[in-house]
Amino acid sequence: LLSFTIALNDPSEYEGGGTYFRGLDRAVDAPAAGHAVLFPGKVEHGGQPITKGTRYIIVLFMGYDANRMSGRDAGYVRQRFEELTGGG
Repeated sequence: LLSFTIALNDPSEYEGGGTYFRGLDRAVDAPAAGHAVLFPGKVEHGGQPITKGTRYIIVLFMGYDANRMSGRDAGYVRQRFEELTGGG
């Protein structure tokens, strides 16, 4: 449903980067560490190359309770994680 890119370092620490949106024909980057770029997950996008330094981000995805594409029951990922790790 939604995608988030959260900046972990300041843009002054790198050159380039950001999330390119075809519909805007440009890249968007968070203005400072701790800020985020939030957008609908279905919007066509991609990462821009970093030309200098290192860009650190956290990417998050927020979806629906139902897994329509996989056909699996809601909560499948958590259930499987618990099975593999012995309870969480």
